[in-house]
Amino acid sequence: MSERKSERVFFKNADGIKLAGILDYNTAGNRAQALFSHCFTCNKDLKAIVKISRRLAEQGIAVLRFDFEGLGDSAGSFSDSNFDSNLRDIHAAIDFLSANHEAPQLLIGHSLGGSAMLALAEKIESAAGLVTIASPSTTEHLIKHLSSEAPAIVAQGQGE
Repeated sequence: MSERKSERVFFKNADGIKLAGILDYNTAGNRAQALFSHCFTCNKDLKAIVKISRRLAEQGIAVLRFDFEGLGDSAGSFSDSNFDSNLRDIHAAIDFLSANHEAPQLLIGHSLGGSAMLALAEKIESAAGLVTIASPSTTEHLIKHLSSEAPAIVAQGQGE
């Protein structure tokens, strides 16, 4: 009888920062590997991400969900992260999957994590599919949202 299992994993990004992830998989075997990236200030443990990943694993699609630098259980400082560092973290997750399991055939991203997957999708040779959930097509949307929410960011270049 097959069942879904979850395994904590750790790997380093290009800057040597330890990233944390969870690999959800089916003990009877998996027909595909997926990589799931979360939203701007979320983490791998967001309830929707967990539920989607576990359901896919029950169906035989292993899913690595991970925390970007400075979020969740990953090391580093969120204030040092940006869209480019998120892209590098995704590459580190792909390298981890490729070395320890197989390269992801499915890319999944929520919100800004989906935008990051959109930015990388055509460069990831193993990817046969891409799913985005509530993702802006560009980071311009986020800039406008943050600017309206925190005038200090516009005036001083940083803010809470």
